[in-house]
Amino acid sequence: MVEGSVDIQVLVAVAADKDMQAVYIAWMCASTDNNKLLTANVRYLGVGGHLFAIAAQKSVDSDFGGFIYGFAANQDLLKHYAEVFNDEMLGALRLYHLAIDEANAKTYWKCMTMNGQMKKYRESLINMPEPILLSQITQKMNMRGLIQYAKEKGVKVAQLTESEKRSFLK
Repeated sequence: MVEGSVDIQVLVAVAADKDMQAVYIAWMCASTDNNKLLTANVRYLGVGGHLFAIAAQKSVDSDFGGFIYGFAANQDLLKHYAEVFNDEMLGALRLYHLAIDEANAKTYWKCMTMNGQMKKYRESLINMPEPILLSQITQKMNMRGLIQYAKEKGVKVAQLTESEKRSFLK
């Protein structure tokens, strides 16, 4: 919230998912005048990173330690999030499935701006799919176990076989 203003700058929809022991990011967006893809004169910088910080804080508040997950709109954004937020590209429950574990939660507070990196995603965001609601996720997964398994193997989750990933479905 901006002091002295009633204008909405960003919106994020999150849900505590007790089955996954994480906060689910169902949807997030910035107002037109804060979106570097839509305007050359951005009003407030860092609102995208702030949304991840909000989700991480909700995860901490829900006793999930900062663990969050969701689905990127496309492959480019998924790769971007992996670079900026050190997330894991799971690709297990649905396409562009991502998770950010507790160990990286501090990153959200440090990475509050994207420094113009989002401009290259302008075209792919035009065709952004509808958000996936928590109620639409019919399969559950032991994401913490999957990430830990990959770390123990010394690889990223994306490098695991589909069979290895499926073994963590509940």
